Amino acid sequence: NSISALEEEVIDAAESGGRLEMAFSHLAGYFRRIDQTRRRILKGAVYPIVLIHLAIPATTIATMSFRSLSPDLSGEPFDFATVTEQIFRNLGIAYAVGIVVLLAGYGLHSMSRHSAGVDHVLNRLPMIGKARKAVVVERFARVFVVFLLAGNPLADALYAAPRAFPNHFSRAMDAAEQSGQLDQAAAEWGGIYAEEARDEMERVAEWTPKLFYWAILVFVGYLIIKAVLSYQDLLMNLIDPSY
Repeated sequence: NSISALEEEVIDAAESGGRLEMAFSHLAGYFRRIDQTRRRILKGAVYPIVLIHLAIPATTIATMSFRSLSPDLSGEPFDFATVTEQIFRNLGIAYAVGIVVLLAGYGLHSMSRHSAGVDHVLNRLPMIGKARKAVVVERFARVFVVFLLAGNPLADALYAAPRAFPNHFSRAMDAAEQSGQLDQAAAEWGGIYAEEARDEMERVAEWTPKLFYWAILVFVGYLIIKAVLSYQDLLMNLIDPSY
């Protein structure tokens, strides 16, 4: 994982305030959770990836075999080079779609750091939105304990960003600020949202491979339908050569 400007500022502030162990503890937990989620997604994606690499050659060979069979020998000749080319073309389409989706996701994630509109759209996505919100609030609460705030009251800033911070969190921090227990409250809320972030990211890690698997099934189903239609045409030609 690359270190962002936020992580650098957290380490600098913690080092200056003598709370370096707290900053590293937060960063270790955050990066560990990200790594575990990524590993689960990659592990879950192995089966659909193997499936598509088996299904594409099988359905392509079947489709072109059926097309080559015709009672009047008018079908397309079965040529190994042509079949191989078609297999790689179908695999290329699958790879291209996967790469486009990955690049789009990475691009939107990068844009969300500087665009409130993109960030709002991502936060509206099922599962992903909840996970992002939980991580953001958890990181804010954790990092806040490290930083020494001064100036305007914190509650004013929280209330000014209702989309970024849940109302119950803002009210709790407001009450803690007035009672002089802001550091304790921030640590407690950090723990609460750390658990929520962990649960949401586990849900993302569980469902992302499933969605990928269903997308692969749709594509494989399309190839199977093509093979079935080719087989149907073959049977109709055998029954009625004028078909």
